[in-house]
Amino acid sequence: MEVTISTKGIAVDDIFRAYVDRRLRFSLGRFGSHIKRVMVRFADTNGPRGGLDKRCQINVTLQPSGSVRIEDFDLDMRPVVDRAAARAASAIERELQRRRDARRL
Repeated sequence: MEVTISTKGIAVDDIFRAYVDRRLRFSLGRFGSHIKRVMVRFADTNGPRGGLDKRCQINVTLQPSGSVRIEDFDLDMRPVVDRAAARAASAIERELQRRRDARRL
C-alpha cells in the first residue's frame, strides 16, 4: 500500500507524517490486497481566522479499479486523521461488499 501525503497551508513535520502513515496502515491494513494507493491531503481552509478549518481528504485507489474518497474537518489534525481513516475503512468495506454481491448475481 503506497501512502502519499500532501499539504496546503499547513506545516506538517516528519513525526506527524509517521503518525498518519501508521494510522492509515492500522485502519486500512486488512484491505491491503485491494488497495493500490492512498493519497492524503491536508489543508487549512480558513487560514489564520481559526474555526473548523483543518481538512483531511483521503483518496483510496482500489485494485483493479475504483476509488473511495473521504473528507473531514476539525480544529486539530490528529482527530481529523483518526476519524477520516475510520470512515475510509468503512467506505472500503462497503465497496468491497458491493463487489462481492454483484459477483453473486
